[in-house]
Amino acid sequence: MKTNNTLKTISAAMLLACGVVLNANAQDGNVYAYHAGHVVFMDSENNINRVALESNKTVISFYDNDEKVLFTTPANGIDSISFNFTAPVADMLDVQFGEDGSVNDVSPMHNPIQTFATEDGEHYAESVVPVRYSDQYGRYIATYANDWGKGSLGKNGVYSKMDYSSNSDFMAKLADGHTLRAIFCANDEVPDAESKWFSGHEAGGTGLMVCKSGKGMNGGNDITFLPNVSADGSKSNWIWAVSGVRPEPGTFYDVVGVWNKEEGKAYIYVNGELLNTVEAAGELHFPNNEAARWLAIGCDAGPKGGQFGGNWDIVTTKVYDAPLSKYDVQMMYNEAQY
Repeated sequence: MKTNNTLKTISAAMLLACGVVLNANAQDGNVYAYHAGHVVFMDSENNINRVALESNKTVISFYDNDEKVLFTTPANGIDSISFNFTAPVADMLDVQFGEDGSVNDVSPMHNPIQTFATEDGEHYAESVVPVRYSDQYGRYIATYANDWGKGSLGKNGVYSKMDYSSNSDFMAKLADGHTLRAIFCANDEVPDAESKWFSGHEAGGTGLMVCKSGKGMNGGNDITFLPNVSADGSKSNWIWAVSGVRPEPGTFYDVVGVWNKEEGKAYIYVNGELLNTVEAAGELHFPNNEAARWLAIGCDAGPKGGQFGGNWDIVTTKVYDAPLSKYDVQMMYNEAQY
């Protein structure tokens, strides 16, 4: 394929015949095929020779310059083809920190978020989270300076809480497959302990964390995506999607965990790169105790409050209803779309 106009000439009529929209108004060097708001295929425009509507107009195929098939899908598996990447919307939760230390959900769901802090490690009161402006990210980021991997967050513990226990829509969206994303930094050397920065684990749930060495690759304390899934409806299992990456103090990581219910798999990405895929067939198992059905920022969610935290800087936390594709994740990181 030499230019975007070539693609338009070759494929516009046949794609429109099966309901696919061709957008050739802009160009970044790649061609993107979308379905239901997610990129299902992408490649350099110079590597794509043609797009064909085949098998009695039931299949769309992309061919390279050597006439090898790059991608093929049923015709209804592509809604549009574009020369621009559009990042998926974090439609369930999209956290932004305010200059005043407020924690706000700017997703379409606009979930209320509370922050609690303590000075003695026992008595918590509603508060704000410490923030600072980051030139790197062009926004305010929050510091959750908690003790590492303990049932208590420590003397100056702080956590933020997004309660979904009475939100049936939120639970249903988590249960049909979901994606978690967080950009975070460990401010200290991580210990050999389960330490969490965006999590809702209490005998169930889902979340992002650092695992103990016994669960990590090669005995490491890995960045981990951990959903709890029941294959038979009676017993649930932790799905350890470990990455092999141990967070270095002072380094920010863009972490994405995907549970694809339809595929029965869980994926862990770090900085746009897919690092592990594990089997995860079944139904999402929520915490049995409704008091623990919330998502914690800065730690893990427990029935009595925050637990098993760490000393983190956090740029954002997000939840998407749909399992993001590898192309979505790669391009969000490459283009720093958060």
